[in-house]
Amino acid sequence: MTRTGAGPRGGPANHPVMETALPAALERRTIEDCPANRAIEALGDKWKLLIVIELGRGAPLRFGALQHALAGINQKVLTTALRGLERDGIVERVAYTELPPRVEYSLTERGRGALGVVHALQTWAEETGI
Repeated sequence: MTRTGAGPRGGPANHPVMETALPAALERRTIEDCPANRAIEALGDKWKLLIVIELGRGAPLRFGALQHALAGINQKVLTTALRGLERDGIVERVAYTELPPRVEYSLTERGRGALGVVHALQTWAEETGI
């Protein structure tokens, strides 16, 4: 069902507004109970989302390779984002006991599951011109 919404100054809008019901998962009493809020807390940071995208391309990456792929990120921000993603079970950190020490990062099963959300965001951005 469509209806005409109010424009920014209270007048009629120039386009119809689709009335849609919220999915049951989003109908919560508080923000704290909302699964979407928890997902935003885990992935909502710009760098965390870009890390998931980069690690979703395939092979595990070392810290330096990840930093190089994410132009503009500094070491402290990358370290903080990786620790948060690891804490939330999205990224796995594997430290190899060799000389020199080697650490690689990859997506966990939970992290690979987030790639569907990333793809949906990319599709939405392309379709809406954002």
